[in-house]
Amino acid sequence: MTTIATRTPSHRSGRAGGPLSVQLRSVPRTSELFFEAGWRDLERRSVHSSPFLSPSFLLSQPGVFSPDDSAQLLTVMDADGRWYAAGVFEAVTGSRQLPAPHLQAVRGQHCFLSGLLLDPAHAGEAIGAIWRALDAQGLHGVAFPQFPIESRLGDLLSSHCSGQQLAVVTDGVQHRATVSLDDASNNVGISEKRTKSLQKGRRALARHGNVGSRFRDCSRDDPSAIDEFLRLESLGWKGEAGSSLASTRREADWFRTVALSLSMQDRIRFAELLVDDRVIASMCLLRAQSEYFAFKIGWDPQWERGCPGFLLAAEVRAHLGQLTGCERIDGCARPGSFLDHVWPGRMAVGDVVFTTNRFGSMLAIGTQWARSLLRKWRGPAGEVPQRAVGSDAVAGGTPA
Repeated sequence: MTTIATRTPSHRSGRAGGPLSVQLRSVPRTSELFFEAGWRDLERRSVHSSPFLSPSFLLSQPGVFSPDDSAQLLTVMDADGRWYAAGVFEAVTGSRQLPAPHLQAVRGQHCFLSGLLLDPAHAGEAIGAIWRALDAQGLHGVAFPQFPIESRLGDLLSSHCSGQQLAVVTDGVQHRATVSLDDASNNVGISEKRTKSLQKGRRALARHGNVGSRFRDCSRDDPSAIDEFLRLESLGWKGEAGSSLASTRREADWFRTVALSLSMQDRIRFAELLVDDRVIASMCLLRAQSEYFAFKIGWDPQWERGCPGFLLAAEVRAHLGQLTGCERIDGCARPGSFLDHVWPGRMAVGDVVFTTNRFGSMLAIGTQWARSLLRKWRGPAGEVPQRAVGSDAVAGGTPA
């Protein structure tokens, strides 16, 4: 464990149970209940929560905390060991947004959102402690790829930078599909052509039996929902390309570990599309507070003419009220995904740098200005394509 800042003065953070310390630590290779308890407790309180910041998701993920990996856990704690902020970062010498040493949030292979866990009761104190610590260590900013721009966390970090007259640079903004409870009772956002295609697909499936859908749990006693999901996700192009979770034993074992861990916390569901008793499509939904995340989807190409991916997404939308505690689902999919055609909401994500000192602000603003001039000089045809955002769920079946 490396302490990257001395404890902040008590008059700044006494309300948080004593002086705060900011530390970068390696993560235990084996389970430590005390360590994980602090992390999970903060996760429950955090203003921003996603399964991709959960110890259940990260601690067992291959490669994230391997011995030769530079990823470390940043924590802010008070004198009693209570956690007030946490995130997984690595120190980088520079990036295209900030050509100076800074911290960058680490996203594992299957993480579709980055961020920081933050206690709402002590957000300002924790952010201030992090900023002072990084500045003292010559780190000029904090970078977040695929960051939720329009979020409470974004507002808090931006507000802190604004108060300190520090720059915030946003790049590569993308908008990915979401669906909320307000969308469940209507077909707003679904074109007439798509509606007819969905109806035609359902009729094609109905020739083979009764078409239905359900949300299903998983458990150690009944892991069948996990098994079906892994089987379906490995069919078609993902299996052929070796990109499915079931393509390697290591990835499949990791997902099973995550799914069973989250199931004990009531934080995972599988949405399934059925013909009679046969599951032909499955979507894994990971939960964080009142928001779910459409982690990945799999469907049987044998039923392609029935548009199983599209139909399952439409069924999820129509029955969202049956999903425990759900207010919104983040599609975790690239713009242009099939979800765009059936889920009407949009969520802005992008690569965001919050600078921690004046030097970092000058560099970030200057770099942004120079890149803007270069884009204008090149013109639209010469621009470098923006990085795609989200999961590999890009197809829902051939429209019927």
